[in-house]
This record gives sequence, structure tokens and C-alpha cells, in this order.
Amino acid sequence: MYLKTEVGESIVLFCTGVSHLCKPDAVIASNTLRLSISDVAERVIVKERVIGLRFLFPVYYIPEVEIKLGSETSAATLEKVRVLLERMGKTIFFRSGEEPLILSEDQREERKNARLEQIKITSGVDFHLSNGIPTLSHKGNVAPVQDDIRRLNSVEIDHDCAICLDRLRDCLLQPCHHMVTCYNCASLLINRRDGCPICRQNITEIIRVYHS
Repeated sequence: MYLKTEVGESIVLFCTGVSHLCKPDAVIASNTLRLSISDVAERVIVKERVIGLRFLFPVYYIPEVEIKLGSETSAATLEKVRVLLERMGKTIFFRSGEEPLILSEDQREERKNARLEQIKITSGVDFHLSNGIPTLSHKGNVAPVQDDIRRLNSVEIDHDCAICLDRLRDCLLQPCHHMVTCYNCASLLINRRDGCPICRQNITEIIRVYHS
């Protein structure tokens, strides 16, 4: 269940109602910019399943998704969301501080160009971004060519470091065994005594992984 709203008491009441109607293991995610996820989950049944989840605009070529945890958000909820987003070709990152990440026009343009370059490399054909409405498809039709390109490209995105978004993921974090960052960024995390970006466990060791 994904909630798109920013009205304080309204979102709390809505989440409360939704939590009574959906399955106990359903994840309830909100894209709120300012509200505390803990406050949103205050009256929800099974508070552990509430999480902040905000796609960065424009969604179709920005791979990053901002994650914000509540005080009771469980590791199982975070893992479920991570797996779903990585299947979509997205990369999660945790909000740093209270302010949400808002990309500038230059940052959006940089990511768009990087996205187009990835598509060209992956597909082996020239590709031009259309300014029109994206073609939509469903299981009853043959998928458009850009859908095939997007699926191929998602494999590449999954290999990017979740912190710098530049280098490949080339290390395992111990003891959680998550492979989510490059070695340089992992070294920064352990030096600052920060936890794993996925599960927030303390990092005791970094194991370098070499890709063939």
C-alpha cells in the first residue's frame, strides 16, 4: 500500500483505516516529505510495517529512491521493500537528516544523460528520449522495445554503489553480508562508524569482491 499525501492528521487517520483493511504483512509506505514516519505509524496496526518511500522526480530515469524509517520499522519490512525496488531497477538510499533530497535541474539532467548512455551501451542501438507520454503496456500486448531496454538496463543499475551511484558494488559488509556499496564508500562508513545502508547493523569488517 503506497500513500501519496502530505496532510498531517489526514494521513495518520488514513493509515489507521488502511491498516485495519489490509493483510497484517502488507507494507504501508508513505511519500511524505516532512512528517515523521513514527507519527504516521502511531495508530497503525503492526507499526513495524510502516516506512517512508519517496521516488525522485522524474521517476522514469532517476534510479534513486529515498527511504525513511520509523522508530519501529522492522528489518523485514526494509528487506521486502529493497527487494521490490531492486526488481524495478531502483537503488535505495537513506535520508540524511530531516531535509528530503531535492535534485536540481543540473542534477536531473546529469542523471538523464547517464541513463541514456546506459541504455545505448546495454541495447547496442541508438536511442532518443521522447518528449511525449511514455508508451504503456500490459500483459495482453507485446511489450514495447523500450520495456525490453528498461529490463536489461535494470541489471546494470543493481550493480551501482547505493551511496556514490558511480562505482560498482565490490564488497561485502560483515556481519550482515549485504553487498550494496563500493569498497571506497564502505571504508567511509566503517571509519565513521555508520551502519549498513540496508539493515543498519554495525559494520565490523569489509570483504573486497573482484568482478570478472
